[in-house]
Amino acid sequence: MANNRRIYIINPEFQYRFCLILCGIAFVISLIYPLVVFDIINMLQADYERVLSQLPAGASIIDFQEVQKGAMFLLFMIIIAVLCLTFVAGIIISHKIAGPMYKMTMFLQKIREGGVIHELTFRDGDQFEEVAEELNETLEYLTSRDEDELEYLTEVATYIENIALVVPEDKKPVLEEIQRKIEDFKRLHQTY
Repeated sequence: MANNRRIYIINPEFQYRFCLILCGIAFVISLIYPLVVFDIINMLQADYERVLSQLPAGASIIDFQEVQKGAMFLLFMIIIAVLCLTFVAGIIISHKIAGPMYKMTMFLQKIREGGVIHELTFRDGDQFEEVAEELNETLEYLTSRDEDELEYLTEVATYIENIALVVPEDKKPVLEEIQRKIEDFKRLHQTY
């Protein structure tokens, strides 16, 4: 479980904005239900009053005002529960996006700082696995290219050493400077 993140809020600005947009959409959509139920109760009340008018006086059994209040309260509690679940689901979904982006940012920062580079991997179910694969392939390509260049520079350094044997003394400092820069370049690029 070394690749299992426990912190779900990795990029708060993105994740909270994502969740609020998701909850806003869910809220707007969920407003349809109370309106529909309100209309249904009004239709039932009209039908009930028509039926009740045909019954003897005092036969009223249902208080539609109370039914309507109870239904609205229940619907608003359901809306609140749906919004809470939507927010939690939004955090989990956005975590599958923000987590890989954070890990990729740290990976690139490590390359820039010259740290030891390991293959970039995301957790199962994370988004953008193809980005990790592409970064790994690109890094492999750059490493291979650097190795080829370092090999070539090693050959050049050998040629310069041979040339230094026959070059006049006043030109040797230039060759030594070139060899020093080649060695600095090789040292810099052997970190990955």
